[in-house]
Amino acid sequence: DDPTIVPGAFEAFCWADTQVAQRRRPNQPLIRLMDGQKSLWDELDPIVRRMLVNPLQGLAAVEIVSEKERSTYDRIFARHGTGAAEAVMAGNSMKSDVLPAIAAGAFGVHIPYHVTWAHELADAPVNEPRYVSLSRIGELPDWIAAIEA
Repeated sequence: DDPTIVPGAFEAFCWADTQVAQRRRPNQPLIRLMDGQKSLWDELDPIVRRMLVNPLQGLAAVEIVSEKERSTYDRIFARHGTGAAEAVMAGNSMKSDVLPAIAAGAFGVHIPYHVTWAHELADAPVNEPRYVSLSRIGELPDWIAAIEA
């Protein structure tokens, strides 16, 4: 088994994108943030690119960055939406997804996966009100709805 291929992951994220998009307020853009090289994005098959930016999922944009760090999140939250205070970053990397998003002022949602690169491991924040760990991505839309209530 190749640990880089997660069966059903693409479908799960598309479903979550759609669910969140249907429940969000009109002024809340849904952004997919991916780390990688811009040149790799350009090399993707056009069909794959369309699937990743499917407007039916309610995505406003796809951002491809070389590093996910606080300054990256600061830029993205400033470019899209109302700022970090209302932003949510969900991902499986504590180091790249959750901690820098919280440092930028956003909510950080850790959705662990049983295969994680060693360099992406970090301790979860303690006593951090803007942090939550969910067991699966399917819990994300209801969690977001609950914090907005």
